Amino acid sequence: MGPITNVLGIDVSESAGDGTTMPWQQIAQRGTQIIVIVDTWMGQHVNKYAYSQISRALQHGLKTAAYVLAWFPQTVLLALHSQTT
Repeated sequence: MGPITNVLGIDVSESAGDGTTMPWQQIAQRGTQIIVIVDTWMGQHVNKYAYSQISRALQHGLKTAAYVLAWFPQTVLLALHSQTT
């Protein structure tokens, strides 16, 4: 497999809702490789629409990916720092 070129990534978060209002067909017709990247965990809560957002993108032939944001309270970060110094 050669290098991937001309890729457009679209970041879809919980604020986009369940994906019913996204212009999936127009996105899929762009003629470039599109990857829909959905947040699944925002550090303190789950994106309750992630499954629906990914499913709708796949229904339109788009590639998908997911990401997780790590969040640590300051007390945890301080404890970790004290263990390494």
